Amino acid sequence: MRGLRPIRATRRNQSAHGDMIVTTPFEEISAASSADLLEIVQTKRRNGYGAFWLSSEENEFPVLFVGIKKGLAWLNYLDQSDLPGYLSNGSYGGEQDDIEFMDMDGNVDLRPATCVVSEDAALEAVAQFFKERDRPTNIQWLEL
Repeated sequence: MRGLRPIRATRRNQSAHGDMIVTTPFEEISAASSADLLEIVQTKRRNGYGAFWLSSEENEFPVLFVGIKKGLAWLNYLDQSDLPGYLSNGSYGGEQDDIEFMDMDGNVDLRPATCVVSEDAALEAVAQFFKERDRPTNIQWLEL
């Protein structure tokens, strides 16, 4: 993948002003552009599952968590450490009450179907979060 650098090399070798740090259950990567970030989220998965903790290298918050599973996703946005944040308010129309997603430990965990959105909507939110560093507006949110 062109443009993607391991986090340690980024910090040691060059300024990463504006970069986004992507933490998965298995590694940390620095994304210098929205295209890099989308490439990471679309390719760094195991068995169709992906879990991504997105934050700016300059600031600990805000943070966007994205869980993805074969066309479906859920998101959690935190703007401060002392607040519970926001949960995606989804429109999944399936018959399941809960859907399996990967957590940040690499384990499968259940999430309520009511927080599930399409993977396309999640990818749009990821690109918006890179650009704005704020809660994506294309997602409906439930304040926790």
